[in-house]
Amino acid sequence: MTSTWPTARLDAVQRLRVLSETLRAPLYAEAHFAEPPADVWSVAADLPNHLPQWIRTMRSFEFVDGTAAPLRAVAVGRLGHRAVFDVALETGWCLMQSPSVIGGMAAVPDGDGTRFAVLGGTRGRLRRTRRLVFLPLAGTSARRMVGNLARLLDERATGSAQTG
Repeated sequence: MTSTWPTARLDAVQRLRVLSETLRAPLYAEAHFAEPPADVWSVAADLPNHLPQWIRTMRSFEFVDGTAAPLRAVAVGRLGHRAVFDVALETGWCLMQSPSVIGGMAAVPDGDGTRFAVLGGTRGRLRRTRRLVFLPLAGTSARRMVGNLARLLDERATGSAQTG
């Protein structure tokens, strides 16, 4: 029996966009960077060093076992709240899930540069309530994360480190 169903191939950014729509995730942004995907991803995938810079409520994000798949990480908030995440991390794709939070990033070639996307949302029983609480902050947070990635890429290109 042969299948005549149409198929569609989605790149990592398109998959993240579909996930965002399916989850009705309040935080989603896409941006284009002039740098090649390998350069963008080497910065974005450095989760322990960069997630706490991008997410204001996070004090640290540390992998607890770097060999098992999926990876496991512990995020600690500014007030000491801890959450354990399962992390699927491969070139151009990252999906992080705890019982109450989901986050993701994706990067794909786009012309001479890179198309990058970021996703953040809530999971579980209180998803609707949390979504209503976080919705007003989500657009600003998504733009800030993309802006911080742009700043880090610029610092890498120029060899300078900016503060703030």
